[in-house]
Amino acid sequence: MKNTLILVSIIILLISCSKKEEVQKLKTVKLTKLYTIEGFPEGADSTRTFSFTWNGTKVDTEGNVFVRDDKSGSIRVFDRNGKFENNITNTGMGPEEIERSNVYYFDRDTVCIIDNMIKLKKFLKNGKYISTKIIEHEEITLPQEIYELNDSILVVRMTTYKRAENNLILGQSLSIVDKDLNTKKVIYEAFVDYPKEGDQILFKEPIFTYNDSSIFLTKRNKSEYKVDVYSHTGKFKGNIRKKYVKKRFTAEELDLMFKDGNKPKDADKIYDYKLAMYDIMADKNGYLWTLIEGGFSSKDMVFDIFNNDKLIANFVLENPTKEKHEKVIYLKDKFYLIDYENDIIEVYDYEFE
Repeated sequence: MKNTLILVSIIILLISCSKKEEVQKLKTVKLTKLYTIEGFPEGADSTRTFSFTWNGTKVDTEGNVFVRDDKSGSIRVFDRNGKFENNITNTGMGPEEIERSNVYYFDRDTVCIIDNMIKLKKFLKNGKYISTKIIEHEEITLPQEIYELNDSILVVRMTTYKRAENNLILGQSLSIVDKDLNTKKVIYEAFVDYPKEGDQILFKEPIFTYNDSSIFLTKRNKSEYKVDVYSHTGKFKGNIRKKYVKKRFTAEELDLMFKDGNKPKDADKIYDYKLAMYDIMADKNGYLWTLIEGGFSSKDMVFDIFNNDKLIANFVLENPTKEKHEKVIYLKDKFYLIDYENDIIEVYDYEFE
């Protein structure tokens, strides 16, 4: 009996040591500053103030950076070294202008802009106008994000508006579509009765990213850390999970979050518990980054990084001022730190150590 207890103790010790060793093997991320994209680039139209818009920064396969300017309605183009090249379109009613830009995406060598929900306008990357096509809808839809998966298909996050008797029904979906925006596969969809459940629409929105072989999908969740993985054809492949314990917001955190006085009336319901993750993104290696702390807050931005379903690294982007900051990260060939407050993009190379 004594020998058995000793053997069990040794096994437990070995398991414990192996877990500690596994934790010690987690990689870290090293950033190397390359350049800064300024709000008023040399050579740009100085009458156009530079104001970033949400989801407005993209990088093409050559490393050129495209930034949508919220005030002028134009898309500014920078080369892979941060040098300003040209503007694409601007706000206006002309055929080569944009009334209201909802979202834009790349289709090989062209920049495609959804204008006022009903027009698809195409431009060359040098700014030359190509064409306009009317988009036919059976219902009111608003594309929120569109990305090119390959030469024939796109992935689209969409908001849908429906009338049901006297109520407004809001829908959120993620779909694979062809280049004519015809739906091939709906990966996810959810609906809420807006008058009754409007505060829940935030938790129905799909949060997604992709790499060369997979689409990663999650949603804002307070009780579960899970990312579902799909193929580019929409076939479910599995999921990435991590243990998660629900955490409440402290009074101090809520005070910092709403110190500007814009506290929503249903804040106590929305901000009772923290989210398991706030965003996800895929890097140049195909690794998945999950933002588990920070974002638009006074916190440091903290990421878990996975290779397939294995946690391989942690990364912390410090917020030295501890003040609420309007910054987001965009990952592609480089690490782009987008500072909305100061209208700059700091560009870094990144590697794992």
